[in-house]
Amino acid sequence: AAPAGGVGHDEVAVAALRRELDYGREAESLRRMRDILEPWDRLIVPEVIDDYSTAVVLTMELLEGVNLSRLSPVARLGEDLGPLAEELFRGYLDQALIHGFVHADPHPGNLILTRDARLGLVDLGMVAVVPGHLRERLIRLLLAVAEGDGSEAARIVERIARKLDDYDSNAFR
Repeated sequence: AAPAGGVGHDEVAVAALRRELDYGREAESLRRMRDILEPWDRLIVPEVIDDYSTAVVLTMELLEGVNLSRLSPVARLGEDLGPLAEELFRGYLDQALIHGFVHADPHPGNLILTRDARLGLVDLGMVAVVPGHLRERLIRLLLAVAEGDGSEAARIVERIARKLDDYDSNAFR
């Protein structure tokens, strides 16, 4: 049941599923992410083929390679994935902190190791928008962590997060 005056969990889940299955919306997300990641040499987002795409059909460029969820442990040993992982991490920081637009479902099934050793990001049905005020706080949080200032990092997290009823500020700090 929905809380008084609010939206129930089921309604929220249905709305999220509808957004994820709106391929016109996903096509826009693919285009936007492709532009955002264009400067990153090792990251790629498939191009949308507009003439064959609608709100219920999404056609995009084929990325030839192997889905990371299917990459065997032996194959991972043979690949130096460190530089690729570092570029993915930096690309995510760029997405979140500079552009405020993030691929929100980056599990191995949505990542493709291409034949030319790049990493393809697919399935942008779920994206997150990071508002400017939150981006600023996240940058401040990263700086506090980098400087080893745990007290400042804790203060920033407290401003970002929603406190639960049993939250204990002293224990957190």
